[in-house]
Amino acid sequence: MKTMVSGASGGFGREAVELLLERVAPQDLILVTRNPASLADLAARGAEVRRGDFDRPEELDTAFAGADRMLLISTRDVGRRAEQHAIAIEAATRAGVQHIVYTSSDGSEPGNPAIVAPDHLRTEILLAESGVDYTVMRDSLYAEAAAFMMVPVGLATGQLRMSTGDGRVGFISRSECVAAAVEVLTSDGHSGRTYRIANEQNWSIRELASMAAEIFDRPIEYVELTSEERDSELAAAGVPEHYEVGLETETYGASARDDLVTYEAGIREHYFGTTSRDVRTLTGRGPTPLHEVLVRGRDAVLERSRLF
Repeated sequence: MKTMVSGASGGFGREAVELLLERVAPQDLILVTRNPASLADLAARGAEVRRGDFDRPEELDTAFAGADRMLLISTRDVGRRAEQHAIAIEAATRAGVQHIVYTSSDGSEPGNPAIVAPDHLRTEILLAESGVDYTVMRDSLYAEAAAFMMVPVGLATGQLRMSTGDGRVGFISRSECVAAAVEVLTSDGHSGRTYRIANEQNWSIRELASMAAEIFDRPIEYVELTSEERDSELAAAGVPEHYEVGLETETYGASARDDLVTYEAGIREHYFGTTSRDVRTLTGRGPTPLHEVLVRGRDAVLERSRLF
C-alpha cells in the first residue's frame, strides 16, 4: 500500500510526513513537490520523492503512479485552487488512487464572503463527482494564526483592529489538523465522511484580545473596523491586494488583503464558529485550548511582536 502526500515540502506536508513515518515504511511513501531538492533528507531516509506541479498536468501521471492513498493538501493559490485541485484529482483518478483525503476549510458553504470558501467547496464537489473514495477534513483557522499573526499586533500597538464583529472561531492547532488527517489516511472507515477539525470551544477576536492581555500582562483593546477601513489599514501596512505566486510578507505571510478582509467578513457573518469533537474522536486526544497555545508560544509571540 503506497501513500502519497502532495505539497510534501510545505509546513503541513512536512509535519504529516513525519507522523506517517511512525506508521508507514519509508519505501511506501511517495512525496510529491515542485522542489524535490527540498526533500533530500526524506529521500535519504528511504521515501520516494517525485516532482509534481499541479500547473503542469503532464508531470502528474508519472508523479502519482503507483499511489493507493493520497493526502491532497490544498494549494496556496487563492482563487486558482479549484482549478489546480481538479487537475490533481483527474490525475489521481487516472493513476488508480483509491482514496483521497483533502484538507478543506471550515466555512466552505455557499454564501460565505471569504474568497477561500468557493475553491474549497468546489473541490469537495469535484471529489464527490470523481468516483474515487474520499474524505474531507474541514480545518478551522489555525490557532497559530491567532498566536503569531493577530496577538503580536496587539502586543505591539495595544490594539487589535479588525472587522470580525462578534463572530467566533474554533481555532485549532495545525499539528492537530495534521494528526487527524494522518489518522484518516492510514485507517479505514472514513470514505465519504466530512470531518470538522475545529476546537471544542470557540472565541471571538475580542475575547482573544482579553486573553492575550491577561497572559502577557499588557493592555490590548479590540477595535471594530468596517471591511473598508480594514482594507485601507492593511494597504497602508504594505499588504498586497491579491495573492500572487510566491507571496510571503514578514508580517502576514501568504495572505493578501482580499483574503484577510473577506475572511474577517466570514467570521463576522458567523461562518467560522464551528466547534467539534472530531479531533478527539479521531486522535483520542482533545484539542489544545487557545490559552495554552498562547502560553506555550509566549517567547515566539513576543519575538513576532517586534515586527509590527
